[in-house]
Amino acid sequence: MSTATTITTAPGGFAAQLRKRTSDTWDRAIGHRFVEELFDGRIDDAVLAHYLEQDYRFFNAALSLCASCVVNADRVEPKLRFSAQLGFFASDEDGYFERALAALGSSTERAAEAP
Repeated sequence: MSTATTITTAPGGFAAQLRKRTSDTWDRAIGHRFVEELFDGRIDDAVLAHYLEQDYRFFNAALSLCASCVVNADRVEPKLRFSAQLGFFASDEDGYFERALAALGSSTERAAEAP
């Protein structure tokens, strides 16, 4: 059973324009088996763990990129903005991955080591 997802945008607004221009891609993305099973609550734990391991690899790369921005920014204001983002990554985001992967029988260490 598929769960409908509705997103309302301002008519003629930027988001509506993007949605219209990418409607085929959008429809394929929200109609993907993974999304449907996730919203229906019937996704297999192993499939979800694999997805989270992939997402953690992306998170790890984004963390490195953000840290590089702190190091290389030429003014204090962007350094502080990126530092705040790093703080979020370090507390909320990383903690989520640790808890979610542990509940699914995996770990951030395993996700980081996978090819």
